[in-house]
Amino acid sequence: MTKLSYIFSINFFVVLFTGAVSDPDLATLLRYSHCLLLTSDHEGFGIPPLEAMEDLVPVIAKGVGAVPDTVGGGGIVLPGDAGPCLFAEAVARLLSDKNLRNDLVLAGLEHVDSFDAADRSFDVVELLQDAFR
Repeated sequence: MTKLSYIFSINFFVVLFTGAVSDPDLATLLRYSHCLLLTSDHEGFGIPPLEAMEDLVPVIAKGVGAVPDTVGGGGIVLPGDAGPCLFAEAVARLLSDKNLRNDLVLAGLEHVDSFDAADRSFDVVELLQDAFR
């Protein structure tokens, strides 16, 4: 695993701020995660939320770009200008309400299944070749 930038604990929960991680490390991190936070101010379609939901991990994200469509009902979509306080409130709500977490996990699985496998496994090289023709 790549060197972690920060590790700290909040009420017995560990928060990891990582740099880039390999695909196997990402799968391991997701497997042990309570949620995935997407704090980006500019986001396209976004494969990470789909990967998280497929691994039974609810998503908490800013509602920017295509994120609301990508997340669907599989997460909590915050306003586009959400700051740390709103993220903290959403995480606290998710961690304290098992029914909410279960509902988001089920909705996330249904949402991921609504995407055709071909939509999720497009050939990036072909896409780039088309873009530069």
